[in-house]
Amino acid sequence: MYGGDVDAEAELVPHTWGVEIRLSGTGFEAGRTYRATLFDEEGAEHPAGEFVGVGPDPMVCNLNSALLREDAVGFEITDEDGVAVVSSSF
Repeated sequence: MYGGDVDAEAELVPHTWGVEIRLSGTGFEAGRTYRATLFDEEGAEHPAGEFVGVGPDPMVCNLNSALLREDAVGFEITDEDGVAVVSSSF
């Protein structure tokens, strides 16, 4: 996945309670809050957590959502202004 100055990869791990997102990347602006969201087939948003950017250093974090993996069709990371910096469809 790539979004502007952010370079990121995510692995989705299905669980009985929802889905885990193992996110790694660089370029998340230091000190800014980022929000992860999953999307279902109808386009509904499902929150998957937040994290604080660490700048050019590599960042690894695990995020979670109650949305089941088989119902998830997309993923997005937005900055504090709601601008998507990473997005992916699957």
